[in-house]
Amino acid sequence: MLEIEEIIVNIGTCVVTNAIANKLSGKKQKSVVPPVRINPLIDPERQERRPEILVATFSGYRCPDDMDIEKFKEFLKHGDYKALNISEKSIGIGQTIKTIEIFPSLRKVYLIATRTKHKDGVGSFDSVYLLKQYVQEEMKRDCDIIADREHCIPLGEDTIDTYVAEKAFEITKNIFISLDDDYQPKRSKTLVDITGGTKSMSMGALLACLNPNQDVFLMGANYTAHGKPVYTYPMIIHFEAQGVKRLCRDQP
Repeated sequence: MLEIEEIIVNIGTCVVTNAIANKLSGKKQKSVVPPVRINPLIDPERQERRPEILVATFSGYRCPDDMDIEKFKEFLKHGDYKALNISEKSIGIGQTIKTIEIFPSLRKVYLIATRTKHKDGVGSFDSVYLLKQYVQEEMKRDCDIIADREHCIPLGEDTIDTYVAEKAFEITKNIFISLDDDYQPKRSKTLVDITGGTKSMSMGALLACLNPNQDVFLMGANYTAHGKPVYTYPMIIHFEAQGVKRLCRDQP
């Protein structure tokens, strides 16, 4: 089983990443691999790192196999996290809950979510109110959960991963721009969490953070020989300045 550090480096060097970067820049580029530093976020560093704004790819919550879909939609509509037994251990939405729990300094959380093109489908955007209710009522936190329609990626049977990655890249960059003076990556005030969402969403958001000042957050895991996660731990991904400068020289 590959270590999480190897997985991230492989993502950064794979052909798909280069193809997406080429398309986003509008011209053919040389293959560039920025040096990456990935470190576990230990307790003393958690206390020193006090991000105020989180941008997160969001998985939402899927309907349990034994639950009627219409009943599930009603629970989502009313944000009934108790009926769905939501917690930080819940698959999908629990990843975002855990990140918010780790950083009590957060005052705004921007979600990059998905919307289904099918009228009867459920995307991660449909779980936003569920997350809001849990954070406010269960966690007693007053941070603002923001998930605008322009931060959503439409999904359908004809949607391909390159489109999803491009949209995630674009949305992440647009959120940075909209923050204006609040965007302060140098002071570690803004953090991007790529734990949730699809792999292509995470890749797009990751590419938007190719900046020596913009750190990326990821929940890593230790695994058994059979690939089962034993426990999770937070990590910070940091792109070294030398590699980023080299990448910028290849940009138009």
